[in-house]
Amino acid sequence: MNFQQVRDILKRVRERHRQFREILATAEQYISDARLQQIADEMRQHEQHWEAALARYRDDAENAVLELWIQYVPDETVFRQLEEIQVTADVTIDELIDAVVQFREALISLYSTLSTSVSAPHAQLLFALLLEMEKSTLQQSVWRMRTPYV
Repeated sequence: MNFQQVRDILKRVRERHRQFREILATAEQYISDARLQQIADEMRQHEQHWEAALARYRDDAENAVLELWIQYVPDETVFRQLEEIQVTADVTIDELIDAVVQFREALISLYSTLSTSVSAPHAQLLFALLLEMEKSTLQQSVWRMRTPYV
């Protein structure tokens, strides 16, 4: 059986966000497109909101949500997805946009599964909040990423 603390799950997600930022920085060496800068800016902004949301749970010692242990963590999809993303000199902006969308969809799947599979109400609330943040980010940014600046 696979058990992990909420804190460790979120630490892994944070690390994948960092790796994705590095992928975007690498892509900037190969791609000259204003959408790439927009994607990188949105990723940074999203991470700031994500950290702010988690700060509320870090400071809430009474509920100790981050210390909860969860059995069965279906997060390997997120990590496998990120490992499959390769940025080379011939990467296109469309391929990079597809990678961003796939990454966000994998996080949505993770948060959705966790929000419905944990029994602690405060943990359910945390994962539901992260799920809604991720869905909102994807919905708001996907059309902007697909439309080149004129």
